[in-house]
Amino acid sequence: GTYNQLMARAGGYFYALNAKQEQRAPSGAQNAMAPRGAGTGIGRVPSVGRVPSASSSVERIKSVEEEKEEKKAEAEAEKKVMSRIWKLHSGDSLHFLIGSIGALMVGVAHPANGIVFTKSMFSFYLSDPDKVEEEGFLWGGCLIGIAIIQVVGDTLRGWGFGVPGAKVTKKIRELYFGALIHQEIGWHDLPENASGTLCAGLATEVNLVQALTGETMGRNVLTICTVIGAFGISFWFGSWSITLVAVATIPLMVSGMAIELAMVAGKNTEGGSMGAAAGRIVGEVVTSIRTISSFTLEVLYVKKFFESIDAHLKASFRKAIANGIFPGYSQFALFGAFALLFWYGGKQLAEGKADFEEMFIPIFCMFMLGAGLGQATNNATDAGKATVAARRVFSVIDRENTIDSAGQTGDKPRSVQGKISFHDVHFAYPSRPDQKVANGYSLTVEAGTTVAL
Repeated sequence: GTYNQLMARAGGYFYALNAKQEQRAPSGAQNAMAPRGAGTGIGRVPSVGRVPSASSSVERIKSVEEEKEEKKAEAEAEKKVMSRIWKLHSGDSLHFLIGSIGALMVGVAHPANGIVFTKSMFSFYLSDPDKVEEEGFLWGGCLIGIAIIQVVGDTLRGWGFGVPGAKVTKKIRELYFGALIHQEIGWHDLPENASGTLCAGLATEVNLVQALTGETMGRNVLTICTVIGAFGISFWFGSWSITLVAVATIPLMVSGMAIELAMVAGKNTEGGSMGAAAGRIVGEVVTSIRTISSFTLEVLYVKKFFESIDAHLKASFRKAIANGIFPGYSQFALFGAFALLFWYGGKQLAEGKADFEEMFIPIFCMFMLGAGLGQATNNATDAGKATVAARRVFSVIDRENTIDSAGQTGDKPRSVQGKISFHDVHFAYPSRPDQKVANGYSLTVEAGTTVAL
C-alpha cells in the first residue's frame, strides 16, 4: 500500500520499523531522513518516547584534580608535538644562524634610527650654514646606511627562518597526504573526516605547523635584539636616569601588547564569518543538493542555517566588544609611557641634569623600540591555532589504519585463479554501525565472468 496506509496499521511491521529507525536516529535528523508523504510534503513518523539513561541525565562535574591532569596531559602532548617538529628541522642550523644574524642587524638598526633622528634634528639649530650642510650630508648618509642594513638584515632573516619553515611544511604535507590516502574507507565515511575538512587540513593546517618553530624563533630573536639594542644605545648615548624611567615603563607597554596579542591568539576564525556549524550545513547542502531537492528539505536546511548564523553572531558580538576595549588599552599604555618620559625628561632638563640630546635619545629609542616590536609581531601566525592544527595533523599521521593497502602482513596466495567468493558477510559502515548493509550476504563470481551488482 501507500506510505499513509502502511503507517495507519499501528501494529504492522512497517510502522515498527519506522519507529525503531526514528528512535535510533540522532536528534534533528528524523524529519530529514523521513520519506515524503502522499501529497503532504515530508511525512513525519510519530514520535516514540525514550527513557533517558542515568548517564545522560546526570551531568558529570569534573574535579579540580581531573582538570589539572587534563591540562598536564595537554602540555605533555604539546611538548611532544614541538619535539617532533624540531626533529624535522635537522640540517637547518646554517639557515637559523644566518636568520639570527639578519635579526640582529634589523634589531640594532631600529634604535640606531633614534640617534640619527636626534642628531639630525639639532643640526638645524647650528648657526654656520656650512656646518649645517656638513651635518645634513653626514646624518642623511647614516640613514641611507641604516636603510641598507635593514634591507639586507630583513632579507637574511626572511631567508634564514623562511626556508626551514617551507622545508618542514613540505615534509609534513607529504606525510599527511600519505596518511590520508592509506586510511580505510570507513574512516573517510565519518562526518569529521569529510573531504572538505581533509582538503582544508592539507592546504591550510599543514602551513600553520611551521609557525611553531622557525617563525616563532625568528620573532623572538628579533625582539630580543631590538630590546637589547634600544636600551644599550639609550644608556650609552642618552641620560641614564631617563633611560631607567623608560625601563620602568616596559611592564605598562608590555601588558598592553600582551593583552592585544592574547586577544588575537584567542580569536576563533574557524568557519570564517559564518561559523563552523553554518559552514558544515552549506557543505552538506552543496554536496547533497539532489537528495535535499528530492525530499523537499530546502525549508528545513534554511532554518538550520539561519539558527547557526544567529548563534555564531551572538557569540561574536561579545568577542567584538572585548576586541575593541583591549586594543584601546594597548594604545593608552604606549602613549601613557611616552607622556611620562616627556614629563620626566622635561623635569631633568629644567633642573640642568640633562641636555636636549640626552633627553631625546632615550625617547626616540623607545619610539623605535615600539616600531621594531611591531615589525617583529607583524603578520605573526596565531600560536594557538598553529598548536591545534599541529595536533590534528599529527593525529592523522600517527593513526594506524585497520586496512593498510601498503602493509606486508596478511595472507599471500601463491596462485590466483580469478574466482571470487563471499560467504555469510556481515557489514555496517562505521558512521552507522546499527544499520547493517550486508546481513549474511553470499556471492560467488566465477573466473572469466562479468557480474553486475
